[in-house]
Amino acid sequence: MNVQRASFLPKDGKENCSMKKEKEKKWEFLPPKEDFVFKLLFGDVRNKDILADFLREVLNLSEEELSTLTITNPYLPKEYKEDKYGIVDVKVKTTLGNSVNVELQVGEQIFFKERIEFYNAKMVIEPIGNKDEYNKIKRAINIVITNFILVHNSPAYHHCFVRYDPINNTQFSDITEIHTLELKKLSKISDGTELWEWLCFLKADKKEEFEMIAQRNEKMSNVVMQLAVLSQDEKNRMLYEERLKQRRDAWAREEFVRREGIQLGREEGKQLSKKVFAMYLEHKSPEEIAKACDIPVAEVLAILPLNEYY
Repeated sequence: MNVQRASFLPKDGKENCSMKKEKEKKWEFLPPKEDFVFKLLFGDVRNKDILADFLREVLNLSEEELSTLTITNPYLPKEYKEDKYGIVDVKVKTTLGNSVNVELQVGEQIFFKERIEFYNAKMVIEPIGNKDEYNKIKRAINIVITNFILVHNSPAYHHCFVRYDPINNTQFSDITEIHTLELKKLSKISDGTELWEWLCFLKADKKEEFEMIAQRNEKMSNVVMQLAVLSQDEKNRMLYEERLKQRRDAWAREEFVRREGIQLGREEGKQLSKKVFAMYLEHKSPEEIAKACDIPVAEVLAILPLNEYY
């Protein structure tokens, strides 16, 4: 089937084909899974309709609750100057006062699940502070989008975790809720849901992919159009390039430290081996060597020829 590709350039009757092609070459879509691009798109108060559409596909919330959304941490360019971890979130209050946090995590991180649990707990207690007015507690919903596999024992790309008794098939409460959306698990074949379309959009990074998404889904075409507008803004592109440079520089520093650490470990290992062998030549027992070197006996035996002792 032939699909006509969408164009996201401003219409101008005087513009000829060569000029149009030249303009198309000058820009590419900024990837929505890039931290600040995600915040530009979902954290701008002018795009609350886009945010509401996304939440509608992820959460089981009423239209009334989604009718008035308040973004409590709107996009601020300066917040990305010092950030180097690629973590971004959009904090939202619904019409009923419930809290929703949409978080994008690009790179895998140690203890990430524990951090999600901690952050979700903080969301629960924030409305009451130091007071004991438990009736003021509202729902705390966390939506975590990852560009890596987070839930390894399930092939599903969307999970909803709640406080639940699996023995008696009973939910304790709906106060806390954690949704995980894993881009790496997304199939190339549609499952017929709007959420699949949204994740295809977040995962895409080529102009052809965005054009295809816009062609096959009318609702998503508005989102792609907004991303095109953001992508053609020179300031946004400069900030994107700056973020890439920061990330490359951070990676280079971390790689340098890692390699230096390995080299240091090798040097220390050589010195330890020399000491162990010197004591071995003095006919010391593995236990004596281990005590003198402050290492386990097993490590001594790993360094020395075992047949000398056994």
